[in-house]
Amino acid sequence: KPVLTTQEQTTENSGDKATANTQDPRVAKLIAKMYVLKSGYMGQIEAIVNSMKAEYVTYPASERTTSLKASIATKYMNSINAMEAQCDAQVEAIVTELRAVLKETGADESLADSILSAYKTEKASTKSYYIGKYAD
Repeated sequence: KPVLTTQEQTTENSGDKATANTQDPRVAKLIAKMYVLKSGYMGQIEAIVNSMKAEYVTYPASERTTSLKASIATKYMNSINAMEAQCDAQVEAIVTELRAVLKETGADESLADSILSAYKTEKASTKSYYIGKYAD
């Protein structure tokens, strides 16, 4: 069977547009961009958490209370919120570009919806994890 272009695969698969167009190099590049973005921000989160821990242990053991943890966390909150807003904007830009590529190729845009939904779910889960882990 001859190798088909993405557009030909879309036509031949009649209805399996999302699968066929994920082979478009632009789609693959945007998906890879999401993984790089995730990795970078996870590294930044770990760096912030490590800074918070390092600051906490500089205090004498008798002063290491829950209120001290909260105070330290509050000091980092502006940078955490700014980082989250920056990440949200980058994700939105990638998803918007992905949606445009999918639309241009006649593909089902549900891939963009799935990626955005997965991002929001993972972000909520990550926040919950860190809040739960460091709240007590």
